Amino acid sequence: RDTVGFLPFPLIVGVTAISGALATAVHHPDELLPPASAVSLCGGIAVFYLTNAAVSLRLGRPRGLVLRWAIPALLLTGIPVLAAVMLSAGWVILAAAVTLGVIALLGELGHRA
Repeated sequence: RDTVGFLPFPLIVGVTAISGALATAVHHPDELLPPASAVSLCGGIAVFYLTNAAVSLRLGRPRGLVLRWAIPALLLTGIPVLAAVMLSAGWVILAAAVTLGVIALLGELGHRA
């Protein structure tokens, strides 16, 4: 009940936060991403993966397997934060996309191990 009743809400919050930052970046790709949008983007990614880790644990996945991708996922969300301080919004979105790709790859490699 908790897994299918309550945990989807933080997932939706994370995706909504990401989409708000993307909307801002698309409209002004050559400008710095506003701090609130940068926090929204990176926080949304972190909330999304933290909730996925909670769902995985709740569904009985081994803790070591979940932590193998969850810890790097949370640490890697700092990359778009660093990009947001120095680069224009378009580059921040690229950094976020690359970060998401690396997190997905880590998840796949961890699942196969």
